[in-house]
Amino acid sequence: MYEIDGMAEKYSDGRQLVYLAVYFLAPAVPFAFTGLAVGLLLAARPADANRTYAVNLLGSGVGCLLLLPALPILGAERTVILSAGLTLAAALVLSFSRSSPVRALMNVAALALVAVWLIQLPQTLVLRLSPYKGLYQALLVPEAEHVSSQWNAFSRVDVVESPSIRSLPGLSLAYRGMFPEQVGVAVNGDHLMPITARPDGNEAAWADALPEALAYQLRPGAEALILTPGGGLAAATALANGAARVTVVENNSLLVQVVRDDYGSFAGGLYTDPRVILQPAGPRAFARQARMAETRYSVIHLALTDAHRSVSSGAYSLGENYAYTVEAFADYLELLDDGGIMVVTRWLQTPPSESVRVFSIALEALERTGIDRPSMHLAAYRSFQTGTLLISRSSWSEDRLAAVRSFCERLRYDLTYYPGMRPEEANRYTVLSTPIYYDTYARLTAVLGDAREAVYDQSEFGITPPTDNQPFFFHFFKWRQAPQVLQTLGKSWQPFGGAGYFVLLILLGMALAAAILLILLPAALAGRAKHTASPSPAPHPTFFGRYRLAPLAYFCLLGFGFLLVEIPLIQQFILFVDQPAFSMLIVLFVILLCSGFGSMTAKRWRLEWALGLLVVAAVIYLPLLRIMFRWALGWPLAARLALTFPALAPLSLLMGVPFARGLMLLESRSRWPGPGTLIPWAWAINGCASVVASILAALLALSIGFQGVLWLGAGAYAGAWLVVRLGVLAPDTRYLIKNNLAVL
Repeated sequence: MYEIDGMAEKYSDGRQLVYLAVYFLAPAVPFAFTGLAVGLLLAARPADANRTYAVNLLGSGVGCLLLLPALPILGAERTVILSAGLTLAAALVLSFSRSSPVRALMNVAALALVAVWLIQLPQTLVLRLSPYKGLYQALLVPEAEHVSSQWNAFSRVDVVESPSIRSLPGLSLAYRGMFPEQVGVAVNGDHLMPITARPDGNEAAWADALPEALAYQLRPGAEALILTPGGGLAAATALANGAARVTVVENNSLLVQVVRDDYGSFAGGLYTDPRVILQPAGPRAFARQARMAETRYSVIHLALTDAHRSVSSGAYSLGENYAYTVEAFADYLELLDDGGIMVVTRWLQTPPSESVRVFSIALEALERTGIDRPSMHLAAYRSFQTGTLLISRSSWSEDRLAAVRSFCERLRYDLTYYPGMRPEEANRYTVLSTPIYYDTYARLTAVLGDAREAVYDQSEFGITPPTDNQPFFFHFFKWRQAPQVLQTLGKSWQPFGGAGYFVLLILLGMALAAAILLILLPAALAGRAKHTASPSPAPHPTFFGRYRLAPLAYFCLLGFGFLLVEIPLIQQFILFVDQPAFSMLIVLFVILLCSGFGSMTAKRWRLEWALGLLVVAAVIYLPLLRIMFRWALGWPLAARLALTFPALAPLSLLMGVPFARGLMLLESRSRWPGPGTLIPWAWAINGCASVVASILAALLALSIGFQGVLWLGAGAYAGAWLVVRLGVLAPDTRYLIKNNLAVL
């Protein structure tokens, strides 16, 4: 409860944990039935388990690829119906293959009725937005109108017209002019960004009162590069401040379409202006392309397009962002000409988080580019709500620093850092209790290299600069925050305090509980049924007996190994193919398809060799991929996608062998009572381990990085290799675990 003027406000809602459990379990229902169907097929014909498993993987891989055309054409709701229709088709095929003609026709009739219902379902199956999404909040305002909604393979883009949309991040409080008319555009229901009216196509008094205007004043007639401009505000600001040419890098074609075509006249022909060059690419890929072409810019603006969030904004902190890593900034800085300036604006929070993390990234990136005194290349200032950092390719001259001071004085921005800044120059206009930003920047610039770790450790939030191995810019959580998070639980609008980390911990607990329930409960029931049927001692070991637990541990380790390798590969390939959803589809397609081929060839493999090669590959694969990324990141997207297949195919092929080969060896064991007895258990345990590992991989990546998660995957495969070496899967085993090795 929270007291406000004697009135109690309850911010806690215990039902949300129930909802979280429902959201977690609801998608599991179709997968449970799919797993049941595949498990039954594996058990029915254990001798052909490798083929059954292979076809399942191949179908899953093709399904990933089908999403690329399905989402833009059908949208999310109808794509779900398409999936259900394909499942019906599978049931129909099975009905004809295993039933009499009369029964098959009856099944066809029943399935036809279900199909008719599915066709009508999209009328009622409407995707509901979370009330915490920016789009949902914008539509609550009177007179707000939802204009359009479009899908492509990796995003949904919505347009909202509303009198409440006013977004000029960092606008000076000294500005007294009119606000421009704006339209909101949201990606995936969030990140509501403005499309700004430019009725005369160029003049905009407000553009001179934004923090990035200083960069264009220092470099008049700039050759500007705008990275991730969203609705185009940063590009409009550049033109209004006199940029001679503006290169706009945007990899979401739907955003470009909305600004250029749907609202072209409203935006004053922004994206058809001859001074504007559109580049359909991600910021990292374009930066590498520009480096290869030796292109240079006088101003680089990494635009602020995401919504303001406090550091307590839950699971938002878990997303990868390769535009804000040390390697990314090093690439951007290489594109600046001799007097070039890079400008980055981020939202302010107290204690400092986003703006300080950008500052630390810049320091590390400058050092990586060979600059000995990076502090001489930085200048920073803040508005009421934003912090801006200028990174100069060359050291700041006295004339330029005078221009910085004059700009901040005119627009009432508070200086937070420049070389030689005096303490009394800080905290003059928007006064804080202490000049915390100046103090933090001063401590960071007073030391070099590894010595900054002490400053990072002293910070209340995590401000260590993200890298491509841990590209989690918004992950500010530290374990020392846990007591405070628990104390404020239910007393704050943000239920998980400073950590989306806690969301993953809760999901991990739910997954473990579900896995234990789904494995141990059936095992206990099966054991009780067997005991009731035969009071005499069982002729075979029980489920938890020494001879059965070890081979089932093998399949558990495979489940962990597969996902602990797969998840970091998906996350790392976001850098290579530009979009998280796109990366998931492409990487899953390659891994599943090639794993299917590996399963088909399982009979030809010696299991110890396959597992040994997997262990080695999982250890060395990420360093090899990073070499490939440095070499090919600047290639066109089509070429990068073509390279993804041969890059992932060898590892993926190996990943398909151990499970299928293990099933074949398990089925051949003479001591198991009947063919296929343990195969359903192996399938179930492998699946449960995979679910737990998928959450665990995301959780661990935040702490130990992708390389560390891959090493853990290698460790899981090494454990499976040990099981094989002990002989518990071999058909002619002498039970090498019999003496003191009953349980691994």
